[in-house]
Amino acid sequence: MPHFVCRSFRWQPVSMTALSNNGRGMVARRCEPGGGRRCRVCWITAILAMICWVCVPGRATSGGEIESDGRAAVQSAWLATARGDARLWDVFFVDPQYGWAVGDRGVVWHTQDGGRSWQLQRSGVTCSLRSVFFLDRRMGWAAGGSIEPYTLATSGVLLSTTDGGRHWHCGARQVLPSLRRVRFFDHRRGWAIGCSSELFPSGFLVTEDAGRSWMALPGAQKGGWLAADLLAPSEGALAGWHGRAAVIRPGGQGIEPSGTEPFGLRRVRQMALVPPRYGWLVGDGGLVMMTADLGATWRTSPGQLPQGVAGQFDFRAMAVRGAKAWIAGSPGTRVLYSPDAGQTWELLSTGQNLPINAIWFVDDRCGWAVGELGTILATLDGGRSWHVQRAGGGRAAVLGVFVSPEQVPLGLFARLSGDQGYLGALEVIGRSDLAALRELDAPLAERVHEAVVEVGACSANQAWQFPLADRQLAIAPDQVAAAWDEANDGRGLAELEAYLVRTIRQWRPEVIVTHDVKPGPSGPAAALLAQSVLAAVDRAADPTSHAEQISLGGLGPWRTKRVFGAVDSPSEGAITVNPSQMALRLGKTLGQLAFLPQGLIQPRAAPSQRPRAFRLLRRELEGRDGGRDFFSGIVLNAGGDARRHLASPPPDVLARFRRIAQKRRNGQAILEHLDRLPQRGLELAAQIGDLTQGLEADESAQLTYLLASRYAQTGHWPQAAELLEGLARRQPHHPLARAGMVWLVQYYASAEAAWRIQGPQRVTVQTVSAPALDFSKIEDRLGRAAAVAKQLAAVDPRMAARPEVGFPRAVASRQRGFWADAERYYLLRAKGAAQDSWWLCARGERWLARPEGVPPKPMLRCARAPSKPRLDGQLNDPVWAQAEAAELASRYGSGGMWPAKVMLAYDDGFLYLAVRAVRAPGADYPQTAGPRSYDANLDGRDRVDVLLDLDRDFTTYYRLTVDHRGWTGEACWGDSAWNPTWFVAAGTDGDAWTAEAAVPLDQLTGQYPGSGTVWAVGLQRIVPGVGFQAWSEPAAPAIVPQGFGYLVFQ
Repeated sequence: MPHFVCRSFRWQPVSMTALSNNGRGMVARRCEPGGGRRCRVCWITAILAMICWVCVPGRATSGGEIESDGRAAVQSAWLATARGDARLWDVFFVDPQYGWAVGDRGVVWHTQDGGRSWQLQRSGVTCSLRSVFFLDRRMGWAAGGSIEPYTLATSGVLLSTTDGGRHWHCGARQVLPSLRRVRFFDHRRGWAIGCSSELFPSGFLVTEDAGRSWMALPGAQKGGWLAADLLAPSEGALAGWHGRAAVIRPGGQGIEPSGTEPFGLRRVRQMALVPPRYGWLVGDGGLVMMTADLGATWRTSPGQLPQGVAGQFDFRAMAVRGAKAWIAGSPGTRVLYSPDAGQTWELLSTGQNLPINAIWFVDDRCGWAVGELGTILATLDGGRSWHVQRAGGGRAAVLGVFVSPEQVPLGLFARLSGDQGYLGALEVIGRSDLAALRELDAPLAERVHEAVVEVGACSANQAWQFPLADRQLAIAPDQVAAAWDEANDGRGLAELEAYLVRTIRQWRPEVIVTHDVKPGPSGPAAALLAQSVLAAVDRAADPTSHAEQISLGGLGPWRTKRVFGAVDSPSEGAITVNPSQMALRLGKTLGQLAFLPQGLIQPRAAPSQRPRAFRLLRRELEGRDGGRDFFSGIVLNAGGDARRHLASPPPDVLARFRRIAQKRRNGQAILEHLDRLPQRGLELAAQIGDLTQGLEADESAQLTYLLASRYAQTGHWPQAAELLEGLARRQPHHPLARAGMVWLVQYYASAEAAWRIQGPQRVTVQTVSAPALDFSKIEDRLGRAAAVAKQLAAVDPRMAARPEVGFPRAVASRQRGFWADAERYYLLRAKGAAQDSWWLCARGERWLARPEGVPPKPMLRCARAPSKPRLDGQLNDPVWAQAEAAELASRYGSGGMWPAKVMLAYDDGFLYLAVRAVRAPGADYPQTAGPRSYDANLDGRDRVDVLLDLDRDFTTYYRLTVDHRGWTGEACWGDSAWNPTWFVAAGTDGDAWTAEAAVPLDQLTGQYPGSGTVWAVGLQRIVPGVGFQAWSEPAAPAIVPQGFGYLVFQ
């Protein structure tokens, strides 16, 4: 152990539980008087040396070995084992003997004997492969992709082979979005569907050179497509998110909506067309639709499905041959079969429970089905009997059931599934993606699945029929239940219980992990779900309960042995999962394993490294050790139907990993120490390059990004920028570096961030005058924004083309006087095919330059005040008599019964705002005695947000919040430590509450507005437990800056 001594700061080895629960550490014992600046320097030097000693995995041991040796081999061995139970997405056979199946973790299974034996081919990728197609035994393609953490940009993969898969090659020259399906008409012409991207906004791609280059078919669909099929390049149909269907325009010139109304909450999963003009689509909730005009219209099947089928199955797969159709899904116990184009239907048993994701029939008798845990089924009699040809497991050992993705404990799955080999599955019950507003992001359900697969689990699914309102609305439990009733014909909780029982019987887990039954910060739906899970565990074990699942659905009763609930803090008897714990079979800590996957679920949150605790809610096994650990006393053999083969590292490697684990615990404690002493942490940030020099690439990037995220969220933006710039220099191709570059472009281009850092932060206002600006500093920031954007374009043109980078870059160009560059960007985006909210932003900027016709965005006039209003909350001053009112419209609930309006005005020194909001029925309006405080918690209050984007980059903005009492909240680009001086008065006006405010302009900007100045503005109101209102679209409680309108100063 190193020992540091200096005159002003002395380090001594001591026993210290703050750094290690059971190890030895170092602590600063004494700082001698007179240390001063030299004391701080020594403190930084000591901390740097200490962190390097405890964190650097490449430190030589006494035997000269490097501790990182063996990690790659261990991870490779783990991946080889985990591929055996990877979800399979698609299957294709060219004849009864030759076939391929593809799935997660880059798996490509191949058979040359009809499936009697399957071999794993080397694909060269580890991402998910969603589709496979072959023209003959030699020439084929496989398509898929991945999602980038913290930016949510997708990357597509298109593999091709000319030797039956013995060698796979990446065939596309372009940066594709993630792909969901690929098909070819011949050796050159083909098509694919996937996510939307800047380069392929419609999400529908066509090729005429065997997939080496692609072009997007014009269309305005947001979010890409889930299912599609084509009979010819100009004859096809598609289905996307939110139940939308579309068709290929005549001549293949584009995409247009179909004539059928959306299918509601149910997601379309698969589509198949049949010459000359017929076709089918299937989806959630037993959805089966038929078309007779190539998808222009859709109708229900001509024959009735067996009674009760729609309530028992979510369909995911279908195969069609002429008049014959086979349909399957979740659970995979049955295949729905029609021999006569849907006139009649029958259910055929598969003999297994796991969900089926794809079916393929090479003729009327020989067929295959693939699904969860690497399962491949086959039939030789047209589906009347099925047998398993291969599988990586038969059930889940652990099942997670959570309301929303952000509550999923990824570290727990990393420990149980990734390290200990227990096959894990996840059910997310709530639908929080119904108001998806980031059009280019990967869908939430796919992000969650990829996240749990990355930490070692096998499967994640999101239920379709239980919508959730935004958590900021603070909906009460009875309101959650009422919303579920509305979506389920008045049977919300009953349908929830039936769904949970079906899920338990399908996966047959030994252990379930869910929320705690006690209400907590996870929200009212969490405790409601936990109670439903406990009831469902009892019902699932009862053969007389939900009997239709047994008789019709083919599921059997199942008794789960334990149920654990996630609690807010460790308590007596709780099991703690600490991110510093080592996953020995992967050579990383749980925190490292969950770091990037967490960015798929919560991209705009700082990565969490806090421990998670779980307490036992229910157990069937008696004994002292029943709650000591999740599986204590439960015997599941490795290599059995619920647990992987465990590839144990050699003893010497295990010993090295244990040393690393100890160092990680010490390193984590140091980071927590820095959280408690932020000023010293800021000094440390300047020397992060020395700190990370010896770390492996991922560890270095994660540590840097973690520190930068903490600084960014606490308003220490210069330190965050310094860290992220260093990361971009050292590891420009790392996904965290690319996410950091996006932040840097936004930060350096932002007028709000510049003023937050460089402008005066006044506490009192005595005289108001425009403060002096240091234009050299502003020019330096704008130049940096342009430089980082250029670097990002060189590293990843896909990310550089996204609007959250393009608009700040255009602002930087405009502010530097390069108007042509900004205008060129707006013109290109305004002419783009993706007619989304960013398209409106670009059209708005062009309209502002040449104001002709109707503006594409709402506009609010900010009148010049004839005199200063008296701030008494009464709104009877002359300024408000002539100000234009922005009416807020309801997005949730019956907002017409409680209207609200906002007015704005200004003069040479102040921006004035006024609010009049009718009290909402059912909302509470308690008053609070005593003085107001900065950064008060307004979550439970009726409140209005005024959102000001001064430079119209539509990414950064000020938030000024006032509630019904006149209490305030403020933030600058999410930084709630920003505390501007402003003046507020509250009042009443009949059945409404009112507020009046004056904001000194020098708290917002050094360039005061005048006649003709235009800011972007968002105005919205949250009434907890009641609803949400906004002035412009799109809008949500989680602020959507690209939906802002314009504030025009008169």
